[in-house]
Amino acid sequence: MISMIMSEFCKKMAHQMIDLEGQIFGNTTYDPLFKRVLNEDHLRSSFLKAFLPDLHVESSQRLDDHMNPLQELQNLRGFLQDPNSKAAMEFLRGNPKGYEGINPEMSWILRGFEKHFDDLQKAFPKPKYNGVMDFACKLDNGEYALIEMQVYPENTFNTRALAYVAAFYGGQLFQGEKMKKMKRVVGINILGGSREHWKGSHEFMRHYRFQNQLGDPQNPNYLEGMELIQYCIENAPKKIENRDLKDWVTFYQKAHLMNDKDVKTKIKTSARIGGF
Repeated sequence: MISMIMSEFCKKMAHQMIDLEGQIFGNTTYDPLFKRVLNEDHLRSSFLKAFLPDLHVESSQRLDDHMNPLQELQNLRGFLQDPNSKAAMEFLRGNPKGYEGINPEMSWILRGFEKHFDDLQKAFPKPKYNGVMDFACKLDNGEYALIEMQVYPENTFNTRALAYVAAFYGGQLFQGEKMKKMKRVVGINILGGSREHWKGSHEFMRHYRFQNQLGDPQNPNYLEGMELIQYCIENAPKKIENRDLKDWVTFYQKAHLMNDKDVKTKIKTSARIGGF
């Protein structure tokens, strides 16, 4: 149960409170506990059920840690940018006899590769920013959920979160998907403390979608494909009807402050975990 996590793990790390620019981050948002918990399939499904409104999620598959697990042409990029590849090309350029004893057809390929190596490196540069998110998941309906915990009080988080969703959505094309088969990508952001773009707001949740701004507001029209859902934990209402959501919010807010008795009294979700 989530209660087992809190009583067996959180209390051991309760002293690891971090004060960043006047904002307190407990264990559940600052330390590796967030990733440790969601690494369990059944707990991740419980999390998605709580934080993905209007979407029935029975299971999820964790993908690669990177911003874009599809990683188009990543192997080729790595090969061309590898220092060993560059050293090999420099050796051949400085040693014409380096081709001696090589099959003529293979020699022709190597000479062409040597000639165009610089252009190939420019065409497939290292990624300017190889963002790493907390979790990228494929849901049982084929859609994707990108989960990110905002740890540090940075004001560019919205831009980064939107970039993750957009890059992942567009990255599906590089996997050979047809346009009509592109799957929806939803970013889920858990905000651990006050943020510049939430100042003066008491909102607990924000849900961003592409909406036609010129249409009838009573009958909104949406461009489907990408969405961003954010939760500001410190703005959570005292009364939450959804049992799973209530327990997860309690987990993020108070895990580092609760004892065994508190946990057994306040955490009721049926999500289970072993190994603690």
